[in-house]
Amino acid sequence: CFVEAAYTGEAEAVNLKNFRDVNKMSRVFQVGWLVAKCKEYFVSHLDKLSGKSNFSTFSFVVEESLYLVSALKNHEFFDLVVRKMSSISAWKRSYFSRRYLHDLSSCNSQQIDICLKILSPELIYVIVKLLLSHLTGKSNKSFDQNSRYILNKIDLR
Repeated sequence: CFVEAAYTGEAEAVNLKNFRDVNKMSRVFQVGWLVAKCKEYFVSHLDKLSGKSNFSTFSFVVEESLYLVSALKNHEFFDLVVRKMSSISAWKRSYFSRRYLHDLSSCNSQQIDICLKILSPELIYVIVKLLLSHLTGKSNKSFDQNSRYILNKIDLR
């Protein structure tokens, strides 16, 4: 799709399945108009987010924003997602974060970070409950890497 778009100058073939690759390639090869089209596509999905959106819709925007951070050290989509999510109900943000981080041991620090930002200080108890559940289920009584990471990141004051 990237080659087709670069050759024809049209980005109509961008969809959920190929968005990540087209977005990455447009940024790597600095195809400005295609970067703008990818951002427009992404923002159109962000604009559709509401309290009624399903988990996969939320996951798409979160995962794509995290991919840009990890692959290209670009926080633009990450910041857009955090800003949009702050306008979603507290219940929906906590539901998403609980489900997204349900297996805390398999999460990475970027996944934890975005949930901390999405939850903001007033919902930090969601992360604390996840951490307690995670620690309760562990047979050894030591803190793993993610547990220590969360404890270092949260402010319980």
